[in-house]
Amino acid sequence: MKKQGFSDYGIAGIMGNLYAESALQPDNLQNSANTNLKMTDKQYTDVVDNGTYTNFFNDGAGYGIAQWTHPTLKEELYNICKKNNTSISDINSQLECLITQLTKQKLLDTLKNAKSVREASDYFLTKFERPKDQSEAVKQKRLNFSNLYLK
Repeated sequence: MKKQGFSDYGIAGIMGNLYAESALQPDNLQNSANTNLKMTDKQYTDVVDNGTYTNFFNDGAGYGIAQWTHPTLKEELYNICKKNNTSISDINSQLECLITQLTKQKLLDTLKNAKSVREASDYFLTKFERPKDQSEAVKQKRLNFSNLYLK
């Protein structure tokens, strides 16, 4: 992200949110999906990678560092990984996907030029992640994570 021109605040805001989503584990399958699909993170990754699981786009399960859930976003992740000849759990492919999606959604400039960790963290939460719960408590928790990354 630094090579892409993000401010330290922007990087910290993104990292804190990604930590809240996945603990920055690129093979992280949403916990409820582990139970519902009866698969570990590794099993899920392996069956998507080898093509035996064909519902990756539409299963509603969050996956990866950003916990991609929406079918078009998961499809984009999948296609970038295939283009790069990597696993869906490849961190570099996931970061490429993140930058691609931030660019398409016109969110890049604000994150690159953020003037505070709070601005970047809240912006990433409300404009990119967009979880149902965007309460002040959630914002504060993610800000706390983001401040740790800034330090």
